[in-house]
Amino acid sequence: MIYQNILFHNVGDLMPVAGREGLLLQRLPREAEAQVRPGTAEKCRTPANVELRFVPQGEVTISLMCYEDDLQCAIYAGDYQLEEYRFQQGPIELSIPNRERLLELGERAERRRFAPQVIRVVFFARFSKLHFLSVHGSLRPPRREELPEKCYLAYGTSITQGYNACSPMLTYAAQAAWRMGWDLLNLGVGGQGFCEEAMARHIAQRGDWDVFSACISVNMLNLGVSAEEFRNTAARFFAILAESNPGKPLYAISVLPFFADQGVQGGAVPVSTPEEYRNALWEVCQENPQCKFIDGTQLLSFCNLTGDLIHPGTLGMIEIGERLAKIFAQEELVD
Repeated sequence: MIYQNILFHNVGDLMPVAGREGLLLQRLPREAEAQVRPGTAEKCRTPANVELRFVPQGEVTISLMCYEDDLQCAIYAGDYQLEEYRFQQGPIELSIPNRERLLELGERAERRRFAPQVIRVVFFARFSKLHFLSVHGSLRPPRREELPEKCYLAYGTSITQGYNACSPMLTYAAQAAWRMGWDLLNLGVGGQGFCEEAMARHIAQRGDWDVFSACISVNMLNLGVSAEEFRNTAARFFAILAESNPGKPLYAISVLPFFADQGVQGGAVPVSTPEEYRNALWEVCQENPQCKFIDGTQLLSFCNLTGDLIHPGTLGMIEIGERLAKIFAQEELVD
């Protein structure tokens, strides 16, 4: 969406919130938010791989407000990283970092995904809420030709959202998109990856993505949803997507390696095993020709988890992104 000449990427709506300044950047539009579980709606109010994109025509300053927790931020000129920040709760004033040499290079600057004149302010947070206050200066939104041709939409749990990533560009979804030269829409929802029909309908009707993946679902497994129920839910989820998006690749990523694979209970209350979940998702893909199965155990080494033995660490995120991109690239060659 475009507001005040800024392209708010991976933002479904800008919402006023009682008692708080500015407009909340939320990843779901208000119509979709009203249809999903309250927990899902809450997680979609966090700015996971949310970006503010614009082409400055002079000095530009953006005023924001961060609530509830700290916030990661990286600023890029196209593909060129300018600065990274970590902000605490409170007001944020952002200006464009020095890029004098890049401006001197001009049209000779190499481009991978984004035109170098496009400033990208990329955010990531687990819990915080980000509000837009104002922008000062002359700017315009990016043109279509200044952005990547293809877009990858990733849905899943906190692992997809990017918990424990130490930079906005180090979520596995961002890593895979970067390697493929694609844009990214991140709809990871920490603790809320329940393959809701309302979420499937929203994704199916968006029309702004070319490739889709769902990494599902350690949330359902650890909360005691049986493999049979998971299979039925996942089948309906992918059927909704396929019906409205014929020909688009839909990737189903099974549960990644985690503590239960080693016989550790870890406070979870499963009634099925991780392997039963993986087999159930494989069966979903056998019945839906548009759905391509990816075995999560082939994407991540167990030793690249963090100490909670469920979330990938930085190296784990890079590993998943790299291996996922290889699969995407092979499938593109086949197609």
